Amino acid sequence: MSYLYEQILSAGISEGMGVLSTKGRDAGRVFMVLRVAGRRLELVNGRNRSLSRPKIKHQRHVKPLGHILTATEVANLLNSDLVEREKDIILRKQIEAFLDEIKFDGQEMTDAKGRSD
Repeated sequence: MSYLYEQILSAGISEGMGVLSTKGRDAGRVFMVLRVAGRRLELVNGRNRSLSRPKIKHQRHVKPLGHILTATEVANLLNSDLVEREKDIILRKQIEAFLDEIKFDGQEMTDAKGRSD
Protein backbone atom coordinates (compact mmCIF):
# COMPACT_ATOMS: atom_id res chain seq x y z
CA MET A 1 0.00 0.00 0.00
CA SER A 2 1.45 3.36 -0.97
CA TYR A 3 2.13 6.11 1.55
CA LEU A 4 -0.22 8.56 -0.21
CA TYR A 5 -3.08 6.03 -0.19
CA GLU A 6 -2.58 5.41 3.55
CA GLN A 7 -2.77 9.16 4.21
CA ILE A 8 -6.03 9.46 2.24
CA LEU A 9 -7.56 6.56 4.17
CA SER A 10 -6.48 7.92 7.54
CA ALA A 11 -7.79 11.42 6.80
CA GLY A 12 -11.42 10.31 6.64
CA ILE A 13 -13.70 8.82 9.24
CA SER A 14 -13.64 5.03 9.32
CA GLU A 15 -15.22 2.15 11.21
CA GLY A 16 -14.10 1.82 14.81
CA MET A 17 -13.23 5.50 15.15
CA GLY A 18 -14.35 7.47 18.17
CA VAL A 19 -16.25 10.67 17.36
CA LEU A 20 -17.65 13.54 19.40
CA SER A 21 -21.14 14.66 18.41
CA THR A 22 -21.20 18.42 17.81
CA LYS A 23 -24.83 18.97 16.74
CA GLY A 24 -28.24 17.81 17.89
CA ARG A 25 -29.59 16.77 21.24
CA ASP A 26 -26.72 14.33 21.71
CA ALA A 27 -24.08 17.06 21.32
CA GLY A 28 -21.10 16.45 23.58
CA ARG A 29 -21.46 12.67 23.65
CA VAL A 30 -18.83 10.27 22.38
CA PHE A 31 -19.81 7.51 19.96
CA MET A 32 -18.02 4.84 17.96
CA VAL A 33 -18.53 4.66 14.20
CA LEU A 34 -20.15 1.34 13.37
CA ARG A 35 -20.52 1.82 9.61
CA VAL A 36 -19.74 4.50 7.05
CA ALA A 37 -22.24 4.95 4.21
CA GLY A 38 -21.07 7.85 2.08
CA ARG A 39 -21.42 10.96 4.24
CA ARG A 40 -23.75 9.24 6.71
CA LEU A 41 -22.40 7.48 9.77
CA GLU A 42 -23.99 4.84 11.97
CA LEU A 43 -22.95 5.64 15.55
CA VAL A 44 -23.20 3.51 18.69
CA ASN A 45 -22.17 3.97 22.31
CA GLY A 46 -23.60 0.89 24.06
CA ARG A 47 -25.91 2.92 26.29
CA ASN A 48 -28.77 4.75 24.59
CA ARG A 49 -27.50 3.75 21.12
CA SER A 50 -26.93 0.01 21.07
CA LEU A 51 -25.51 -2.09 18.26
CA SER A 52 -29.04 -3.09 17.25
CA ARG A 53 -30.23 0.55 17.11
CA PRO A 54 -27.45 2.84 15.82
CA LYS A 55 -27.76 6.62 15.46
CA ILE A 56 -27.49 7.88 11.88
CA LYS A 57 -25.66 11.19 11.67
CA HIS A 58 -24.02 13.25 8.93
CA GLN A 59 -20.22 13.26 9.15
CA ARG A 60 -20.01 17.06 9.34
CA HIS A 61 -21.89 16.91 12.66
CA VAL A 62 -19.15 14.96 14.42
CA LYS A 63 -15.52 15.55 15.33
CA PRO A 64 -13.13 12.58 14.95
CA LEU A 65 -11.15 11.72 18.08
CA GLY A 66 -9.15 8.62 17.13
CA HIS A 67 -9.59 4.90 16.79
CA ILE A 68 -11.29 2.96 19.56
CA LEU A 69 -11.25 -0.36 17.67
CA THR A 70 -9.83 -1.46 14.34
CA ALA A 71 -12.18 -2.42 11.50
CA THR A 72 -11.41 -6.11 12.06
CA GLU A 73 -12.16 -5.81 15.79
CA VAL A 74 -15.50 -4.18 14.95
CA ALA A 75 -16.31 -7.04 12.54
CA ASN A 76 -15.29 -9.63 15.15
CA LEU A 77 -17.50 -7.96 17.75
CA LEU A 78 -20.50 -7.91 15.41
CA ASN A 79 -19.99 -11.53 14.30
CA SER A 80 -19.33 -12.95 17.77
CA ASP A 81 -21.73 -15.41 19.39
CA LEU A 82 -22.42 -13.09 22.31
CA VAL A 83 -25.86 -11.73 23.12
CA GLU A 84 -26.49 -8.12 21.98
CA ARG A 85 -26.47 -6.91 25.59
CA GLU A 86 -23.01 -8.41 26.18
CA LYS A 87 -21.70 -6.79 22.99
CA ASP A 88 -22.99 -3.41 24.20
CA ILE A 89 -21.22 -3.92 27.56
CA ILE A 90 -17.94 -4.65 25.76
CA LEU A 91 -18.45 -1.57 23.60
CA ARG A 92 -19.09 0.66 26.63
CA LYS A 93 -15.91 -0.59 28.30
CA GLN A 94 -13.88 0.05 25.14
CA ILE A 95 -15.22 3.61 24.89
CA GLU A 96 -14.52 4.26 28.59
CA ALA A 97 -10.95 2.97 28.22
CA PHE A 98 -10.49 5.18 25.15
CA LEU A 99 -11.78 8.25 27.01
CA ASP A 100 -9.39 7.55 29.89
CA GLU A 101 -6.49 7.78 27.43
CA ILE A 102 -7.40 11.12 25.88
CA LYS A 103 -7.84 14.50 27.48
CA PHE A 104 -9.92 17.47 26.36
CA ASP A 105 -8.08 20.60 27.46
CA GLY A 106 -7.69 19.06 30.91
CA GLN A 107 -11.46 18.75 31.35
CA GLU A 108 -13.53 15.65 31.91
CA MET A 109 -16.00 14.65 29.19
CA THR A 110 -19.63 15.17 30.18
CA ASP A 111 -22.88 14.62 28.39
CA ALA A 112 -25.55 17.25 27.73
CA LYS A 113 -26.93 16.94 31.29
CA GLY A 114 -23.54 17.36 32.95
CA ARG A 115 -23.00 13.67 33.75
CA SER A 116 -19.64 12.15 33.01
CA ASP A 117 -19.59 9.14 30.69
